[in-house]
Amino acid sequence: MIPNLIRNNFIKPYSISWRLTISLSAKVAIVSFFVSAMFYINASRNINKELESKADHMLGFLVGALEIPLWDINEQAIQGIGDTFFQDNEVIALIIKKRSGADIYSSQKKNSGELIERKMEIWHKGEMIGEVQFALTKYFAKKNIQDLLVPLIIMTSIVVLLLFLISGVLIRRYLRKPLQSLNKIVNAYGEGEYDSFISQLPYIEFQSFERILIDMGKKIKDQMKALKESSLLIQNISNNLANGMIYQIIRMNDGTRKFTYLSETVKKFYDITPQEGMANANLIYDRVHPEDKTRIYQEEEQANKNMSLFETEARIINNKGEIRWSSFVSTPRKLEDGTIFWDGIEFDITQRKALEEQLRQAHKMEAVGRLAGGVAHDFNNMLMVILGHAEMAIENVSQDQSLYADLNHIIQASKRSSDLTKQLLAFARKQTVSPKVIDFNEAITGILKMLKRLIGEDINLLWLPGKDIWMLKIDPGQIDQILTNLCVNARDAISGVGKIEIKTQNIIFDKIYCDVNPIYSPGEFVMLSVSDNGRGIEKKFIDHIFEPFFTTKDISSGTGLGLATVYGIVKQNKGIINVSSELAIGTTFEIYLPRFHGEAIEAKNQSTDKISKGFGETILIVEDEEATLGMVKRMLERLDYKVLTASKPIEAINLINERDSKIDLILTDVIMPEINGKELVEQIRKIKPDIKCLFMSGYPADIISHLGIIDEGIKIIQKPFSVNDLALHMREALQIR
Repeated sequence: MIPNLIRNNFIKPYSISWRLTISLSAKVAIVSFFVSAMFYINASRNINKELESKADHMLGFLVGALEIPLWDINEQAIQGIGDTFFQDNEVIALIIKKRSGADIYSSQKKNSGELIERKMEIWHKGEMIGEVQFALTKYFAKKNIQDLLVPLIIMTSIVVLLLFLISGVLIRRYLRKPLQSLNKIVNAYGEGEYDSFISQLPYIEFQSFERILIDMGKKIKDQMKALKESSLLIQNISNNLANGMIYQIIRMNDGTRKFTYLSETVKKFYDITPQEGMANANLIYDRVHPEDKTRIYQEEEQANKNMSLFETEARIINNKGEIRWSSFVSTPRKLEDGTIFWDGIEFDITQRKALEEQLRQAHKMEAVGRLAGGVAHDFNNMLMVILGHAEMAIENVSQDQSLYADLNHIIQASKRSSDLTKQLLAFARKQTVSPKVIDFNEAITGILKMLKRLIGEDINLLWLPGKDIWMLKIDPGQIDQILTNLCVNARDAISGVGKIEIKTQNIIFDKIYCDVNPIYSPGEFVMLSVSDNGRGIEKKFIDHIFEPFFTTKDISSGTGLGLATVYGIVKQNKGIINVSSELAIGTTFEIYLPRFHGEAIEAKNQSTDKISKGFGETILIVEDEEATLGMVKRMLERLDYKVLTASKPIEAINLINERDSKIDLILTDVIMPEINGKELVEQIRKIKPDIKCLFMSGYPADIISHLGIIDEGIKIIQKPFSVNDLALHMREALQIR
């Protein structure tokens, strides 16, 4: 009967009905047996306590009962007490000893379990008269507990069996059939059929599940449609991301990596297909620059350990050996098996890095410019005095005297020091310039002879002028500086016989080309190219050659300012400079200067072979540096000018008021303590509007420009200057109408 009941009320052993019945019955059985066990443990603990207490009482009784018989050594009384005590079933051993240690009474039963033992000496009137020992067994107490436990276990088993049968019947009736109905719709959803409908169930609880499942089917259907559209959208975005690549990668517990998704842009980034990258992650990881690999792996390991955002930048080498920069951003997710799943995106930041490098270079130039500007004024004033005195002193010394050579060395050293300051200011784009509209080819042709003497006879200088080259607006002296520095560097790079090639060409950069090559800017340019077939420049030095004081030459051969000066001049004229080099083949510098679109004005050439002296004109010098003031005064007097001096602007104004029209020109310093030179001239011209003016300064061009001195038609001479330079500038300033 029972087997049939089980067979009729239970389905497959792994069904939910079977599991619920077994689970419920098992839990009841566990609780019942747990209660029985607790009963047994608690009863055992209580019996142990009772036996311990009983042993203590018995010990006290024996000690009291045996004190007098042991004192009197009444063996008959002792024997009677021992027999009486030993009649207890739980007492299995009793020994009574005299004071000498000999046994008076000794009895023992067979040991049948755990024992509780007691032992105590017996004293009378302060004298030890004997000793008593006995042991109680726990066997009978435990047997009583076990006798009670057996029926309890039998009753528990019966209850569990009945519960098993009853729960099986109830679960089959109220749970199995409704679940089977609900399972049909679940199976339909599993097969992708979300429009299934099931008959209404008779129970409220399952009716709620039924409605939830039906609503869920409708939502799943809508979400599947939206998910498909979203997936298609994400795939289209990731595959068409111009400068980005989306990826998903799993990092296993053993450290290995496997891409689970790569957007189509991986072809552009790594020249592989998504399938190739997912099959072999090393096709991507091996492209990381060797100098960046250790850092990348350390940062990745740290992010993996902390489950934090992984964000870094690294250089990537393509199949052609070219280097680009990439930015990586990945977010980790930990899977149940312990593997780390990363969702990430990689951006090509090569263009941004190039712009950052340009910005860093600009900051370096600005720093050196501030340094150069800070020392230029005082340094140039000192050079002014040294150079002026040396030039005047050498006029009074014959060439065969040893003093002549010493003075000549002073003059040459002063000029070199002045050139060094100008190079610093040129590099920092702070030198004073006088831009003119020029024919570029004509300007280069004019200095070819000088360049040939400079590079020597062993090197062939080739000049390849372009046709119909556009006009430029630039200081002609800067053209000299550019070509001189580039040709000297080219000469030093050539060992023995070689060649240097100079050529010009019109170039137009459009926006598309500039987007791909960020160092260029859209527009029309004239290119100047200087190439040599020397030893070339190592790649590790290319990024540093325009830095001030950087040089690969011996300390006696270069200052490290040549290319820095060229760079500064190019940037001052809003141009672009690029260099390409290969070892043992040579180096090419390409300079792009913006085309001038205005009308050219023909400049008059002025001979510098003969010093132009004055015709007795009166010159007012305003200079706050006493040594410089005296030096300039002596120069002008040697040039046949009448000279008045003022060390302060207020003194100059007073002299103008006193002499009125007798002053032809004011030669004033730009920066002075009270007011600057421009403000002084403006005040003087209120008194004498037609007075001529020539400014002089040892400060760099940016400071003078800030004060508004360098304007069209303004004449300025840069300290330190020679007598010849002063003579030329004076004649130009006096001839202005």
